[in-house]
Amino acid sequence: MVMDFLPGRTLEEADVHCGNWKLLEQIASRLFEFHRQEIPMAAMGEPMLWRTMEKMLLVVDGQSLPAKVPSLAEIRRELALAREALERFEPKVVCGHGDFKPSNVIAHEGEVWLIDFELGGPNYRGFDWMKLFRRPEGVSQKAASSGVDEMDLPSLLRETLVFEPLTWLEAFVFFLALPQYKLEDLPKWQQLAEHRWEMYQQTRYRLLPEA
Repeated sequence: MVMDFLPGRTLEEADVHCGNWKLLEQIASRLFEFHRQEIPMAAMGEPMLWRTMEKMLLVVDGQSLPAKVPSLAEIRRELALAREALERFEPKVVCGHGDFKPSNVIAHEGEVWLIDFELGGPNYRGFDWMKLFRRPEGVSQKAASSGVDEMDLPSLLRETLVFEPLTWLEAFVFFLALPQYKLEDLPKWQQLAEHRWEMYQQTRYRLLPEA
């Protein structure tokens, strides 16, 4: 893989939230460049967010769920509600990364590169932005606004904030599925799934304010 030959180090959440605005502008520039790419024909279809969660739920089907999470049927109903609510916002679909967390950015001598495009394809631009800036204690709107054209900032920021609960929901489904591949760490994955579900519940109002 190309990223195995890139010099530098993968970033951490602390790098994104430490006030290094030059670094954030470089990351924003790279992400904007990627979002402007044409979506490959082989990846065309519905947004990857829904595709990947559905595939993960197929893995979860039939296995025991953590005590503090709802049933699989209830999870599927919640996904349907979330998707219906999101479509009312008409968020922009771009050539998305799909897993744009700090550790998928490499920095070296003043340059940055994006790595790990396994979940790349048609996806919501706001999902990528929120994955980068999301924290349990909240989203730094100042950090999230770095490197963004001032004319587009208010709409992009509103769009991005809508995706906060969806980043937690996607992570929740991911940790539900992980025991199928790493059963030896089952208590860890279940604890993380319960935490992500709790965070989804806490931020759900951004997507479903009437609920």
